[in-house]
Amino acid sequence: MRNLWVVTKKEFFGMVKTKGFVIGIFLGPLILGAFMFLPAFLARKSKEPQQRMAIIDQTGWLYNKLDSVLVDTLPGGERAYILSQVPYQLATLKQEEEQLRGRILKKELDGYLFIPAGIDTGTPPVYYTRSAGNVVTQNRLENRMHDLVVARRLEKQGVTVGNLKSLLSDVEIELRQVTEKGTTKTSFFTVYLTSFFLVILLFTTVLGYGQHLARSIVEEKNTRIIEVLTSSATPFQLLMGKTIGLGAAALSGVLAMFFLGFLFGAPLVRMLEMENIKNVFNPLLLVNFVVYLLLGYFFFMSIFTILGAISNSDQEVQSMVAPIVWAMVLPMMIGFLVAQNPNAGWITVLSLIPFFTPTLMVMRISYLPPSWPELLASYAIMFLSILAMGWLAAKIFRVGILMYGKRPTLPELVRWLRHR
Repeated sequence: MRNLWVVTKKEFFGMVKTKGFVIGIFLGPLILGAFMFLPAFLARKSKEPQQRMAIIDQTGWLYNKLDSVLVDTLPGGERAYILSQVPYQLATLKQEEEQLRGRILKKELDGYLFIPAGIDTGTPPVYYTRSAGNVVTQNRLENRMHDLVVARRLEKQGVTVGNLKSLLSDVEIELRQVTEKGTTKTSFFTVYLTSFFLVILLFTTVLGYGQHLARSIVEEKNTRIIEVLTSSATPFQLLMGKTIGLGAAALSGVLAMFFLGFLFGAPLVRMLEMENIKNVFNPLLLVNFVVYLLLGYFFFMSIFTILGAISNSDQEVQSMVAPIVWAMVLPMMIGFLVAQNPNAGWITVLSLIPFFTPTLMVMRISYLPPSWPELLASYAIMFLSILAMGWLAAKIFRVGILMYGKRPTLPELVRWLRHR
């Protein structure tokens, strides 16, 4: 036990005393928080420029109505759109349009709108602009003209349109999640970001510490330090000491990031009016996140231990990491399907396969917690998988750390497993 404690302490303090670990604790919440809050923050703070728009109106009635309803304002209070009607003659229409396109290229106009005479019978208007990505302006024009044209059609049918806007106003649903403790206000966007945040944190922690473990084994092999270590401690003590020491460092880092995130993230949540996120970070999710983080850590650490023991260089380790990355990325690729139906049969089966269990179960709990039998089954499967993979890793580790030269073949690995 003393040797195990010495190795564990060495790995733990060797990791937490590095500048990268300390910087990562502060940068981690910043980077992940940026993924969650930056889009909403930028959307609120971005300054929309004033748009100058010319309009050729063949209907004779739509321009004035559009000018009266397109009254969006900028943060400073000025109108977002400055409209100007262009008089035209049918004989010179093409020349007028050519001149307007020239003014757009000279940046005298941001765009011009051509409204055909048959707009209320289905002929679409055309908006000419230099920027094809200004979907906000396009949507506003479409929505306002749609309302005006629909009102015009109703008037032609003798329908009163005085209260048309209120009659056709959108109906928005406020989402409330029902739990055993009552109901909580939530939104899909908030739950999706929370799930994404936790899965990314789990993914980067396991992958980062796993690669560090594999590379440290390769380095100790190449520098022959491993021979000195094995003279003082058994291979099993070395393996457990490395795994537990790095695991303690990983857990400390994650808890520190959570603490800093809650400490500095609360004012940002209030400023962006995202209080719903407090309902998503519930105790069941947080406790299970830590549980699956540890289970996933010990499972994948066994695999990274094998990679380090059978490799002779960092390049060999890197070439074999890809399948592990794919296994951990797959749940993120199907994240939207998990959100739609987290308890679907195929998702339940997939979430009980150890390679996918940590990330998929965290995602499922974020959207709709599975039943306790499913949770307990996933704990049991992960625990048994860790024991099996740990046994495999220990067998390969005790021989592989003393083997140099070429990478072992599969028959050689089988002989290592049979070695007593």
